[in-house]
Amino acid sequence: MFMETSTAVKELFFPQQETSQELMVSGSLELSQEDCFEQNLEEDFKTSRETIHSVIKTTEKTLENLIEVMKATDSPRAFEVGNQLLSTLSSVSKDLLEIHERYRKLKEKKDVPAVQNNTQNNITVFSGTTKELLQMIKETV
Repeated sequence: MFMETSTAVKELFFPQQETSQELMVSGSLELSQEDCFEQNLEEDFKTSRETIHSVIKTTEKTLENLIEVMKATDSPRAFEVGNQLLSTLSSVSKDLLEIHERYRKLKEKKDVPAVQNNTQNNITVFSGTTKELLQMIKETV
């Protein structure tokens, strides 16, 4: 009985990931900083997305079980916890959308070429006395 319950709890809170693919890189292959950034971005996005999906699934399963408890007990506390779970589910769903938006912005930022600044600064420094500066100005005029 205890083993069945602990297994059920483990499956509820730690579901198996359905799609987990690992990217393997050869030790002799050197990646540029941009490629490394891109790879880390992709990996972090996938990990965050999988984690959020796992939290959503777990919250939905927990909510289903809680609804059964709410029906059986009519406890005000059960309804309060149910409300909190719904709020959590809504918040996590918003987080998923935010991750997609941030990821899209980072991808766009990477795809935009860097703006080249074609300004030229001509700075002339005179080291001398005021008298010498005035003589130089008179000579050029």
